[in-house]
Amino acid sequence: METLKAERTIARRIFSRACTALEQEIAKDSVEYPAALARMKTMEYEAQKLFRIDDEMKVLLMTEQMDEEVRLKEFEDISDYRNKLYLFRGKFESYNRAVKETRDREFVDAQSVVSGSQYNNNMKSKRNFKLPKIEQKQFDGELKNWLGFWGQFKVIDESPT
Repeated sequence: METLKAERTIARRIFSRACTALEQEIAKDSVEYPAALARMKTMEYEAQKLFRIDDEMKVLLMTEQMDEEVRLKEFEDISDYRNKLYLFRGKFESYNRAVKETRDREFVDAQSVVSGSQYNNNMKSKRNFKLPKIEQKQFDGELKNWLGFWGQFKVIDESPT
């Protein structure tokens, strides 16, 4: 049991350091999402190792003869570390939501800038120009002028729509 307690003490320290590292990463002014995600994954990995040791410890605590207060204290400590995991998961999830909202806002802002520039381009391209009137060729009845006259209407006539 003493070796298991020593192993658990080390696992708790590593888990606590992983929690502290995650908290420091999230508290930075310019947080990089991949770094924060890596810290979160590390914390969860260390928590799983700690909880495996805690499960072994629970079995030993129930089989050994000891004072009820000592047993209760051990179970409360186990519960405290699980609560710590849930607390930091919640912090990371709120950070994650904030990052997504910021990305969405930046995307919407970028879209409005693009649509605004497209609006300006459309306004520039919709200028009014004074051009001479286009006159269609008139068929004068001569056979040699027929191809030029028919060329104006051929595409419209042969179109399926």
